[in-house]
Amino acid sequence: NRYSDDICVNSVVYAVFDTWMDRNSISLDAGGGGSVYLEHCLNDDCSDTVKLNGNLRASHALGTTSITIEPRDNGQRFSPNTTYQVVITTGVVSEDDGTPLASDFSWQFTTRDSSADCDVERVRVEPSSLTMTNRDDSAEFQALPMGGDCTILRSADYGWSWDLDYSLASSEFSCIDFSDRSCIVVEPTGEREGETDVIATVDSGQQGVSHLSINYTDPYISQQWPNCSTACVNAAIGASFNTPMNLTPGPLPAVTDDGMAKLYACESEFCVNLGEPILTSVLCLEEELGGCTQIEFDVSAIDLRMLTYYRVVLSGSMVS
Repeated sequence: NRYSDDICVNSVVYAVFDTWMDRNSISLDAGGGGSVYLEHCLNDDCSDTVKLNGNLRASHALGTTSITIEPRDNGQRFSPNTTYQVVITTGVVSEDDGTPLASDFSWQFTTRDSSADCDVERVRVEPSSLTMTNRDDSAEFQALPMGGDCTILRSADYGWSWDLDYSLASSEFSCIDFSDRSCIVVEPTGEREGETDVIATVDSGQQGVSHLSINYTDPYISQQWPNCSTACVNAAIGASFNTPMNLTPGPLPAVTDDGMAKLYACESEFCVNLGEPILTSVLCLEEELGGCTQIEFDVSAIDLRMLTYYRVVLSGSMVS
């Protein structure tokens, strides 16, 4: 809510951006040098405020960034019966191209007239659902303990355990801004596709569930060259993919492994009776997200003949 007046003192501020934001642009500084501010309101309309010290944590999922803020003093608790204001400024910029927020964004809330902590009534996991389409995808899943007034409580006050189908994905307590176990980093194992619940359990027994789907983008050749009836004998021979292809040797074949791509010289234009390939591997020319998006044969090792037909065969064993 933009304004609430019955907030627990052990609540935290929580906000979600609709795209990845640059972590380095998100900072809280009571001295005025940050891009996010937690303020104590000194009058009813919060036109007169005092900036406060606070702990800010950011979490990245695929396509979104969330932040939580808590007071640094008073046992990481807000004061009872006090109005606060949160300001997120245009100093916060996107990860991709540094686009700032269109304008400053602010809201206020007032704590209830009690210094007693609220109890956890349920748990929420964010993101609530997620689809991973690449084997090198990675996302942070955050457990949010919820009070009865739908406010988010301070997760570091509780113990946490997590569960998911570990044949589909792995998890580690390696979230950048989290020292407690309320956040995990999940990555697909790369072995198979499927669906699993990512379950967070707080020490008082309540559980939150997020749904994770692993559905790799089907790869295809988006462009190949040369792509004409005749070509120069010094022409480059290669292809590009719609999605990054595996580049790491191991259980799964790498796109640059020997035999994954073959170049043949043909006896006729029909290229039906293929002999031994003249080249059996390619180089990766462009990488993206740890995979290869463009390959080419190293034709410097051979002499392409004039008036000769050639055929390229890419193995169906290539994986994204």
